[in-house]
Amino acid sequence: MNQKQIKMKCLTAALIAADIVLALIIGIVTYYSVLEPAAEFYAYKPLAVLGHAGSQFKITRLSFGNMDILSDSEKMMWLRKAAERGHANAQRDLAYCLSKQKDFKQAVHWYLKGAEQGDKDCQRHLIHYYISTCGMDNGLRQQVLSFYRQGAEKGDVKCLYQLGLCYQFGDGLPQDTGQALRCFRKITEHSAELSTVREDVWYKGKCAYRLGLYYKLGYGVPKDLKEAAKWFRAGADLNSSGCQFQLAQCYKYGYGVNKDLKQAVSWLKKAADAKHMGAQYNLGQCYELGLGVQKDRKQAIDWYRQAAEQGNSGAKTALARLEK
Repeated sequence: MNQKQIKMKCLTAALIAADIVLALIIGIVTYYSVLEPAAEFYAYKPLAVLGHAGSQFKITRLSFGNMDILSDSEKMMWLRKAAERGHANAQRDLAYCLSKQKDFKQAVHWYLKGAEQGDKDCQRHLIHYYISTCGMDNGLRQQVLSFYRQGAEKGDVKCLYQLGLCYQFGDGLPQDTGQALRCFRKITEHSAELSTVREDVWYKGKCAYRLGLYYKLGYGVPKDLKEAAKWFRAGADLNSSGCQFQLAQCYKYGYGVNKDLKQAVSWLKKAADAKHMGAQYNLGQCYELGLGVQKDRKQAIDWYRQAAEQGNSGAKTALARLEK
């Protein structure tokens, strides 16, 4: 056995021992809750020095708000050590600190590393950076697209949705409405047992909205108002305010469904209660003109005001007229 192999065996043994000691520390701290943050810091630090990533991350967390324990540069050093050892939470925190320092390229690099390990915060931030293009050179964009593709193949709804948008707008990929439709459809067909997962429900609603618009406008598919109304109804049942508003418009004008002003008002109320500006304005019109409801000037003013507060110019004009 050569010197290098001996060193590696010793290091592995030290890290195993560090895991055992760490487990004992966590057990004692959890059971007795006796250590103050500073004391806990000094309990973890020897393990951090040995190279234990969890301890390296832990001491940075314990030091936040306590400059007497670690300086900012020392925190960054330990976060980087833990991140380089593959600690997803450290990768997330390091990326956040780097973004605060305006080093967006490095921030994206570490968000990507954390996202690849399934960290939801990293995935969310990665999508934000991709959309804004901040810190994204072509090489990084292609890495992120590769991450989206891999996630999409595994059925990850966030990756499927973002990949669909990239195809829709030709963002980093050749524009391909058919591929976008396939991504969005796949999300709406996502396993039924996951339908109560809030994130999945949100993405399903967003996809139903986009599919509804495709069929309403004939974007990449033959125009089909009945099919559009079907998708808007699917999204409306998932509490998508955009779908609720569009479904109300279908009932108001008879797009793909029988005209029904009462149904239109019912869906407008749901969307307006969810702060949908267009729904608030349209509901104001319904109360002002008596469309599907009894005329009610007070209700009309109330809904116009809510829409106006969000910047709706039509609502501002209507409000000025009714308040004369």
